[in-house]
Amino acid sequence: MMKKILLVFLGTTLIGCLGPSLEERRKKASEILDSWVGSNINDYMRSNGYATETRQLPNGNTLYVFHRSVTMQTPTYTTPITTTYTPNYNGGGTATTTGGNVYGGGPATYSCTRFFETDSDGRIVFWRTEGNCF
Repeated sequence: MMKKILLVFLGTTLIGCLGPSLEERRKKASEILDSWVGSNINDYMRSNGYATETRQLPNGNTLYVFHRSVTMQTPTYTTPITTTYTPNYNGGGTATTTGGNVYGGGPATYSCTRFFETDSDGRIVFWRTEGNCF
């Protein structure tokens, strides 16, 4: 059990060292999306792909929904193999091998949904996201 806790701790620590923090990625994503406010939704779609659906809102504005999903293989980690030899009283002994456990390697699905509200001229007036958009 202790090895699993240590493995999770080391894994998250190492991942944190690989790039910007989650908070930094969220801030950057928000800045990018904020920069689209006031722009025409057609310009956004030319740069980022077409909406997966649109909805007419009660206030007359249009909601554009962009949903993206990706499944990827997670990396694997194998614990180090160690062998311990314990001698006994008659000159023999016992060899105990531990480790060699494999963790990870399964699929992980990440999805992101972005919502853009536009006015009657097609100008983006509001946005929000759900999921793993960072």
